[in-house]
Amino acid sequence: MTTLNQLVAVQLSPEAIVHSIDRLSHYLEQVREEKRLITRQLLEITYSGDDTDAKGAVIRQLQASITRLLDMIHFYQVSHQSAHSGDWPMHDELTTFYTEVDEVLLSLMIGLDQHFSELLEPDLPLPYSYAAKAKRQLGIQLQDLERLLQELGLDSVLQEIVMRPVKDFLLHTDGRTSFRTLNFYRGMLNLLQQFTDLGISPPEKFAREVHYILLHLNFNAIEYYLFCINRLRGKLKRYDNLQNKITYLAWCIREIKSIPSAKKGMALDHSQQPILEQIQQWLEEERTYLQELHSTTSANSLPSMGNNGKDVHEILEPSEKLQTSLTVPQLALMVRIYIEEGIIRNTSLGQVIFFITRLLTTKKSESMEAGSFERKYDNPGLSTITTCKALLERLVARLGDYEEKIRACMD
Repeated sequence: MTTLNQLVAVQLSPEAIVHSIDRLSHYLEQVREEKRLITRQLLEITYSGDDTDAKGAVIRQLQASITRLLDMIHFYQVSHQSAHSGDWPMHDELTTFYTEVDEVLLSLMIGLDQHFSELLEPDLPLPYSYAAKAKRQLGIQLQDLERLLQELGLDSVLQEIVMRPVKDFLLHTDGRTSFRTLNFYRGMLNLLQQFTDLGISPPEKFAREVHYILLHLNFNAIEYYLFCINRLRGKLKRYDNLQNKITYLAWCIREIKSIPSAKKGMALDHSQQPILEQIQQWLEEERTYLQELHSTTSANSLPSMGNNGKDVHEILEPSEKLQTSLTVPQLALMVRIYIEEGIIRNTSLGQVIFFITRLLTTKKSESMEAGSFERKYDNPGLSTITTCKALLERLVARLGDYEEKIRACMD
């Protein structure tokens, strides 16, 4: 690598090479020989038993060196073209020479990016000529993808939000971006391309798959966050009561949590919070607000006094109430499951708590004060979840027994 650095930095500059035009083919062959040596070194790295850190250090050093050499050749080309008019006798020959040297070095950079992408320094700026080549490839892919997205009925606003960062990269010819950003654009376009090739329909289902990709890859553009929040607000408005809205938000939170995050460090904008965290935070804040509003509304709508001035839940004596073997936390969790799955409908959490505390008593005679019950409803413990899961498994087994008996009778 030292020989190649000296060759490019000293002997191939326009000022020096103008006196050695007759040696251009010799210099080009030297560059090619250095490329062969580096390729052999990369093969040895691939099959060596060195640990990843040791390999990474060598690869990143090569990446930095080749980037510097490519940028030198780029500036040599610019300097040569600006300093000499087209009537200079050796102009075409030297331009061709620089182009050929650039292609040799580009092949090394392409090899590093294809075979050692995980070991590269992600925040190093792309070499100018490599960025130009990547832009040409992305531009072709982008045109095809936009056409397919339109045919599959993707929301035009969402499509514009997704494509805008890539278009900005393609249009800013003088701007430099990093290997990390280029790999993000490539990964996003490739995944979208795969889903368009599947021809998923209807449009609503395809849109969900697109959102899954964007959330998984951490497409954390502020425009995309606002787009998602506005769509969620629109869906919430379709529900006619607070409990249904709360149930919908709970479902959204579960769905968001089920989406796996991309590998560490992947993001469109590294100055912003991950998109999954942003949307989950909004959903939880909205749910908390609606729950508080729901509790207040329910408390104001329920009677607080019964016969002889007693609290309503005291109308029945403890011995007259139905007894459950569940503890208060287990009962609260089971109620939550029934509400979120739509088994208990057309009511509010406050009304459910009111009737439970009025009619039921636990085996341990634990306090079922409404505020405490609601806190256990919102924050079930792991042991409570495990116990209830075992209970539900027993219930499923019991249903299996019923089914077998009925089928036996039918036979």
